[in-house]
Amino acid sequence: MRLLLNVLLSSVPLMLASAGALISEYAGVLAVFIDGMINLSAFLTFLFTYFTGNAAAACLLACICTAAVTLLTAWCTEKTKANPFVTGIALNLFSTGFTSVCSSSFFSTKGVLSPAILQGKFSFPQAAFSSLSDQTAFFAFFIPSLLLVLALYPMVKYTKWGLRLVVTGEAPLLLEKKGVNSSFYRSSSWLLAGVFASLAGSILTLRLSSFVPNVSSGRGWIALAAVFLGRRNVFGIIASSLLFTVAGYAADAIQTVAGFSFIPPSILPALPYIAATVVFFIGGEKNNSSKN
Repeated sequence: MRLLLNVLLSSVPLMLASAGALISEYAGVLAVFIDGMINLSAFLTFLFTYFTGNAAAACLLACICTAAVTLLTAWCTEKTKANPFVTGIALNLFSTGFTSVCSSSFFSTKGVLSPAILQGKFSFPQAAFSSLSDQTAFFAFFIPSLLLVLALYPMVKYTKWGLRLVVTGEAPLLLEKKGVNSSFYRSSSWLLAGVFASLAGSILTLRLSSFVPNVSSGRGWIALAAVFLGRRNVFGIIASSLLFTVAGYAADAIQTVAGFSFIPPSILPALPYIAATVVFFIGGEKNNSSKN
């Protein structure tokens, strides 16, 4: 039971990131920026928790800031007709540089940030990061996140915004001919992807009660693979997120099995990422061939 709870809780950041990638994929934009936004939001959550002493307020502020950065980038991309893949990569680089500079400026370190490590030099508000049991975290993180992701299904299938979002990715010229601005829907997909990535980053910080550089651990990239593996479907990305999470746990468990001792220790933890890369490229090939 404890293992099941750990798997479900560990899948939450990836599930949220995959939901953001799915929305962006519907609009025809490959959300390569999600990994950077997860890291940015994770850092901002820790920073705002330190200043406000309230984790909920910190998550909200981190979400607003992350969404604003993503939306601004989307606006610049649409305005300049830039390649969204390039601007997405630039957003990742910005996140890395920003967190490094701010961490050094506010906490005099570019390493791990936690109340225990920084307690000697910085006075943290009491219970700034309250420890949650697995059962409490399940109802606080997994259930709301699952419901939020599931809400995308009726939103995309039965609302005017959702239907136009899908058309934006498949036939943007059709919308333009009807006088509908397709750039609005692409920008809104960036915004929502940023929000979902922000929630994923905040949950990572709250569960660790600290910020670790590159805390996303590639979840933003695996999310892209989860979208293709899940066949661009809400229920599919939930299943894919659970599958990749189980694969990660299996890779960790195999390291302790004697029969697999011949495999280098550095290879096994990389198996989920290798699988994600393969799925990503296979899915990309199929996606391109279907469009052609």
